[in-house]
Amino acid sequence: MSLPDIRARILLCVLAGYIMFNYGFMLLRAGIPLGDMGLILCLVTINIGVVLTKISSVINLTPLLVWWCFGLARAIVDGFEYGVWALRDAVQVIDSLWLIVAFAVAQKAENVETLFRCLKWLCVAYAVYALGVPFQDTIARISPSISEAASGEPAPLVGTYANVGSILLWIAFYLAITDHKNQHTRIAATAAAGLIICVVVIVGQGRTTYLQLLALMCIVGLFRRKSIGRFGAILPIMIVVVGTITAFDIKIPGRLTDQFSFSFALKHFEAIGGIADADDQSLTSAASGVPQRLDWWKNILEEEWADPVKLVTGLGYGRPLTKFSAVGGVTVREPHSSFMSILGRLGLVGAISWIWLHVELFKLWRKVFLHYRRQREKVWTDRLLLMLAFVVLVLVEAAGEDALEKPFNIVPYYCFWGVILRLGVNIAAVRNSVLPERRYYWHRRVSTYPDQHAINGVGRPRS
Repeated sequence: MSLPDIRARILLCVLAGYIMFNYGFMLLRAGIPLGDMGLILCLVTINIGVVLTKISSVINLTPLLVWWCFGLARAIVDGFEYGVWALRDAVQVIDSLWLIVAFAVAQKAENVETLFRCLKWLCVAYAVYALGVPFQDTIARISPSISEAASGEPAPLVGTYANVGSILLWIAFYLAITDHKNQHTRIAATAAAGLIICVVVIVGQGRTTYLQLLALMCIVGLFRRKSIGRFGAILPIMIVVVGTITAFDIKIPGRLTDQFSFSFALKHFEAIGGIADADDQSLTSAASGVPQRLDWWKNILEEEWADPVKLVTGLGYGRPLTKFSAVGGVTVREPHSSFMSILGRLGLVGAISWIWLHVELFKLWRKVFLHYRRQREKVWTDRLLLMLAFVVLVLVEAAGEDALEKPFNIVPYYCFWGVILRLGVNIAAVRNSVLPERRYYWHRRVSTYPDQHAINGVGRPRS
């Protein structure tokens, strides 16, 4: 087996592990976490200089280099003082290196086809696995456990479901935008998407879910208007389901209450801004966390503002960014906002480079998407929308949670950006006539793609 094939298999295994088992896979290690071991094995077999040179042909490389060089240097320096905690806090910078691995893996067309084929089956497997959410406490009790390396706290390998809301919404989005020739299949896919969203809203009862749904609606409205009808059909499904639950007083165990209703959903949405009905203890507790988070953010800003050096370079890795302890005396290390964590850990240098990098990445995504839409490549526009949806779901969650400090979010996040970058490089290469063109036949349509070293070649070349 060649090195590119080994890298591709490692990438698929790590993605599957993080998406399916989140915390459980994150804690698996043989000296070091398995995910980090896979990252190291892949990076040592890649000519990083060549990769960065190719990436620089489609985006400005400056913010990416500043992000990596400054972030990794800060993690190493802080590691001498705080040890493993510094590396743990620097997980976003470290795992963002998966972008390089995904870019290299996506050099071969068959690797990308395998990736998306596996993602489809992975989503099916996750949907089945998610049926265990109501029984997660039982599953966690019978599951083998492993201690967290830094804190020593035991955690179950199976049954945590930390990313269940975002992944199920991602699956629902895929079902809603994917076309099917058979009308019955389209109706079934739309109904399935609606039911999945109902489960996430009614059972998960997360405030972030409402914002994520709004973000997905914006994606559909901006880039897939013909799917607005199908995506909009989800609303009547939710109305029927919630109306039935309310009319017959059906009790469904949820995270906050077993009596979900339209009035509860409205009050729950208001709790995002810290507004809550004093008579509802569950909503009061949810809303009370908002002032607390604002207080954490204020403390970080005040500490950095008081010291110009800290304002520019951050407070560093290894020390908690809050003084709050949760149940059991476990210190809350992040201020429940990944954006504030970036500013707090790396100061203006890290925040500006991260924002600048993402401006470059989103601009490239738009260029690649418009290219494939002009070429009427429905499969690739669907895939680009699917990758964008995952990115947006994570970013929305990151506004009020430490989503970007969790490997099971950040590894797929940067892997998708690596694939998007490779697509941009391939398109630029074709336009500049750097790569010879071949004609590939797929689904009885003729399209012109780059040669075997590019990833938008689908199927086998006709000789």
